[in-house]
Amino acid sequence: MYLPALSRNVAFCAATLLLCSPLEASLWNTDELPVVLTPARLKQNRSEVPASVSVIDRDMIVASGLKDIPELFRLIPGTSVGARDGWNYVVSYHGTNYRDSRRMQVLIDGRSVYQAGLGTVDWNDIPITIQDIERIEVVRGPSSASYGANA
Repeated sequence: MYLPALSRNVAFCAATLLLCSPLEASLWNTDELPVVLTPARLKQNRSEVPASVSVIDRDMIVASGLKDIPELFRLIPGTSVGARDGWNYVVSYHGTNYRDSRRMQVLIDGRSVYQAGLGTVDWNDIPITIQDIERIEVVRGPSSASYGANA
C-alpha cells in the first residue's frame, strides 16, 4: 500500500507513541515516589503535599560524610549553619540570626526538642546520633497551625 510521505510519518509517530506508553507509565510509577509525614501529619506523596518540603534520606546522609546533625542542614536550600560560643551550632533559615531560631520547630519522631528556657534548640543535647537518622524532612513556610508557635 502506498502512503504519502506525511501520512507515513504520522503513522510512524502514532505507532511509536503506542509502543512507548507502557514504558512511560512504568517510569512514572507513583508508588515509588517518596512520602513525607511532616506537613499535614499524614503520609502523603511529596507531589501532593501543600507545602515546600525538602527531604534528606539515609542515602544522602551516608553520601555526605558529615558527622554532626546540624551540618546536614547545609544540604537544605536557604539554610545556613554556624557556630555560637565556639561549640554550639546555630541553624538558621534565609540569613536570620541565632535569636530568630526560636521560630524553628525541630521534631524527632514527632516530639519537639525545642527548649523554651533557652529559646532555641540545643543541638549538642539531641539524644540521637547521625547513624540513627532515617531521614530529615524540612518544611519551609508557616506551620504554626499544625505545630504551634515556634513553627
